[in-house]
Amino acid sequence: MKELIKQVEQLVHDELHRANKKFPLFNSTHEGLAVIQEELWEAENELKGIGEAKENLDRAVYLNVFDTAMLNKLAIIDLDKLQERAVKSACELIQAAAMCEKFKLSLDIKEKREEE
Repeated sequence: MKELIKQVEQLVHDELHRANKKFPLFNSTHEGLAVIQEELWEAENELKGIGEAKENLDRAVYLNVFDTAMLNKLAIIDLDKLQERAVKSACELIQAAAMCEKFKLSLDIKEKREEE
């Protein structure tokens, strides 16, 4: 898990770098909050999709749908959906983490300007 955390932290850093190339630092705390809220909302929507895909997979397993070839294909479709939603959720949360870092950087810049 430690290695995975390091890799995710690098992805957060890379996402922050990409975002900073496209968009300047936040102009206000309200803007920073709004962007973070949007990323978290998107992640929550993906997580809801995970719940739905998991319920479908649960039903498939508990009803023994793996016993027939056609139902096996349906279960694989549910697994594909679950995997896709999990990856998208991870991406949204990486973006949220990057925006948290961007918010902190924006606050540092604002604080330095106020000190001058």
